Amino acid sequence: MTSRGKSAQIGVITVADRLRQARRRRFVGRTGEIELFRTALTSDEPGFTVLFVYGPGGIGKTALLGALAQVAEEADATPVRLVARTIEPSPSAFFAALGAALGIPERAAPLESLEAHRRPILFIDTYEQLVPLDNWLREEFLPALPAAALVVAAGRTPPSPQWASDLGWGELLRVVALRNLQPDDARAYLHAAGVPEDLHGQVLEMTHGHPLALSLLVDVVEQHRGALAPGLSLQESPDVVRVLLEHFVEWVPSPRHREALKACAHARFTTEDLLRTALGGDDAHELFGWLRGLSFIEEDPYGVFPHDVARDVLDADLRWRDRASYAELHRRVRRHLVEQAGRTRGLEQHRWTADIIFLHRNNPAMSSFWDWVSFGQAFPDELRDEDRAPIVAMTRRHQGAEQAELVAHWMEHPAATFIAIRAGSGEPIGYGGEIALHQAGESDLAADRGVAAIWEYVQRHGSPRPGDSVYAARFFMDRDAYQRPSGSNNVITARHIQHVLTTPGLSWDFIAC
Repeated sequence: MTSRGKSAQIGVITVADRLRQARRRRFVGRTGEIELFRTALTSDEPGFTVLFVYGPGGIGKTALLGALAQVAEEADATPVRLVARTIEPSPSAFFAALGAALGIPERAAPLESLEAHRRPILFIDTYEQLVPLDNWLREEFLPALPAAALVVAAGRTPPSPQWASDLGWGELLRVVALRNLQPDDARAYLHAAGVPEDLHGQVLEMTHGHPLALSLLVDVVEQHRGALAPGLSLQESPDVVRVLLEHFVEWVPSPRHREALKACAHARFTTEDLLRTALGGDDAHELFGWLRGLSFIEEDPYGVFPHDVARDVLDADLRWRDRASYAELHRRVRRHLVEQAGRTRGLEQHRWTADIIFLHRNNPAMSSFWDWVSFGQAFPDELRDEDRAPIVAMTRRHQGAEQAELVAHWMEHPAATFIAIRAGSGEPIGYGGEIALHQAGESDLAADRGVAAIWEYVQRHGSPRPGDSVYAARFFMDRDAYQRPSGSNNVITARHIQHVLTTPGLSWDFIAC
């Protein structure tokens, strides 16, 4: 059951319900896409099983999925919505997210639950985040769905060529490219938003029907009580969204609202708890509600966040306005995230450490260490027996036979911990291995010159006391990028932060790979 169904059932209207109603009132256009979906929904043999819509950021993909989910509800189908942005690209994480969306117990089988519904409709937003899982979804997960199921996916790029080249999916896939709104639809949106009719022509000329630009300009008109901002001109600016956002920041209701917007633009996800910690005061609930109502703010189970197109513009503008205040906010947000990471373990802690890393994406001294394009698209996994051969092979290719032999040796040693790094369900795209030197014997130290040199340094500069631990990150690489910024590097960095936060008695920690 969706959250909407639960609240209606007990007669309680939530803020989420009111937001949903407001978005529904303002949704316009896309009649072709809606009719295509409605026809498939009411047909015994629809012309497709997967409807894939794609387009650039801000074009209205998420809004369209919301409208299609409403159509599904009205047809007594069961809409199930997933946001891939928050799903680790592994089959187990995908099933966990699906189970959570269905509201079933953690150990229950999501596919069996879907079969219990007459017409399940699976909506997958930000599909580009699931590229590492694309083969698994196409070849294993989707074919296992009930025959009556429909899938609607939305992403920034069209589906991979493998979809069209597959003889089966070539018939069961429909691809739709989203474009700017038609003039009549854009006018209908402005009318629903309460923009005075005498401004419609000027607004359309400024935005060309781009949905995010339209919604931002509506916010600007509301700020100026039904008028366009004096001096606002977009004629010579190719980046309409940037100009509108910078203007919006200039006219926020109060300095507290600007601080809340600053925190939201800086952190990967924002919650009331984060606002309370980062900003202080007793108005976190009010500020969070204001953020949720902004046209360029999205939400998912982890909190709210600016639209991708908006985040960098907001973060840069707010940093430029007050660098000292921005630096202090960074410290407070980071402290909150470090505290959360220290209270958790496993994959939940891995997510918090990724949030910590995300804070540094615009730091010129640190941002070059990570691959931001693939951020969040790889994950750490337990080492399997079948991983050993490809790990030794990639080590031999990048570092030679001697290092490959050392990797093979330490993978069998109880003092070493190895992880496989995956991006999907196949063999590892990279790996990492750390050694607890305080648990290694003299023969192990003698067999590995790198480890021996580290241990000699420790003995010379501060021999460990009873209860102290000494670790060395001895092995790390990405299958293709070696030790350059990559998805594997993103994972291993987050893992190292986890290691530092949670290892008791850590007296020495080395990176020697």
